[in-house]
Amino acid sequence: KLVEKHGKYHAKGLAVISLSTDKAADAAKVIDFLKKNRATFLNLHMPLDAAAQKALQEKFAYENAIPHAVLFGKTGERVWAGHPMDPKLTPI
Repeated sequence: KLVEKHGKYHAKGLAVISLSTDKAADAAKVIDFLKKNRATFLNLHMPLDAAAQKALQEKFAYENAIPHAVLFGKTGERVWAGHPMDPKLTPI
């Protein structure tokens, strides 16, 4: 779903960034998954420790749900957070 949104709205200014919190040993699996799904947007990897978990919860409203999507307005304010298949995400 995010790959579709990226393809459809990238030219209009939508920036999609993925973040993997998988263990470093699983990096190859993550890369294979992203390639298989044609995720050409920016993909980051950050192993999850207590500080990272707290930061994700505060900034991105992350509640340990995978996948998790967050939308920010042009000025950087968080305007939505949730599952990328949530129907509320469809209108963007």
